[in-house]
Amino acid sequence: MRNGSGDGQRAGHEAHEKHEKHEKRDKREARDGRGGDPLAALERAGFPLHALPEEQLQVFRELSPAEVALLLDLKERLDAAEPEVMAHQEIAGGALF
Repeated sequence: MRNGSGDGQRAGHEAHEKHEKHEKRDKREARDGRGGDPLAALERAGFPLHALPEEQLQVFRELSPAEVALLLDLKERLDAAEPEVMAHQEIAGGALF
């Protein structure tokens, strides 16, 4: 009998690796000045652009490649710190110490 949870974990891992690969490519292209569509790069990184009004989306459209790279880098660093933040929230009820 085969355990289906291993297949789900493998698929989740593969999806995570694919996301990281796209994120690294987006940051590299932004730093090289060939960023393409800033909105697409930010959406792939998980920015909730669908919730923003058109005026704010226009600001994101006008970002330079360096600005897009900075946002992607900051998001990566914040995401990496998230498990630590969540642990504090669960253990200490969100108290800062």
